[in-house]
Amino acid sequence: ENEDSVLNGFLTGFGDNSASLLAGLMIFPAVFALAPGLGLVPEKIVAETGPANTGMAFIWIPELFRQIPAGRVFLTAFFLALAIAATTSLMSMIELGVRILMDAGWVRRRAVVTLVTIGFLLGLPSAVDMGFFENQDWVWGLGLIVSGLFFALIVIRYGPSRFRRDFVNVAGNDLPVGRWFDWVVAYVIPLLFVAMLGWWFYQSATSYDPSGWWNPFHRFSLGTCIVQWAVVIALLVVFNRRIVARTLSREEAS
Repeated sequence: ENEDSVLNGFLTGFGDNSASLLAGLMIFPAVFALAPGLGLVPEKIVAETGPANTGMAFIWIPELFRQIPAGRVFLTAFFLALAIAATTSLMSMIELGVRILMDAGWVRRRAVVTLVTIGFLLGLPSAVDMGFFENQDWVWGLGLIVSGLFFALIVIRYGPSRFRRDFVNVAGNDLPVGRWFDWVVAYVIPLLFVAMLGWWFYQSATSYDPSGWWNPFHRFSLGTCIVQWAVVIALLVVFNRRIVARTLSREEAS
């Protein structure tokens, strides 16, 4: 209630996308500039880095800094910034789960320890196996699109105009949102969801895994996305009912 949600939302989206564009403007030119000198084809490198794009950051950025003055200093600063970006993103994700559990009656320490432990254990396979990591990057990278649709559907069900009035344009905001917000949530976001997810599914069926796109055990298949999403959604539905029941009982008691 005490934060300018419109300004914060704008700065978050603008800052995140600007940083991504600046990183791309550095990494891709580095590949095209350095690869020919090593006897490699830049277009092939870009095409074969895979959805996780791990080679871009951990192979070509070090190669770039190796060839410039004070490269080790800049390389250290780059990976330090990358680690800070990852850590701060992780903190915000953990905090979201912590607040939900606290609303259900958990003490903060218990919620933090539980979520950090679960996240650490679930992340271990990706840390030790690149194939598993690429699969998870594929499944949950696309899962973010589904998650965004869920948020939009919640707002649509609540009513975009009503949501904008009750939760967005609150007292203290420096930047109020106009009626265009209602159209974006009700029409643009669902259309973007269909277009983006449809494109990636098409890529899976025609480029990534044309012969096994249906197989849930293939790394970049459509089947692995559907199965993993279904399992997680089922678990969330079960636990959501319990958490909501406990939260509402606490509110009634207070």
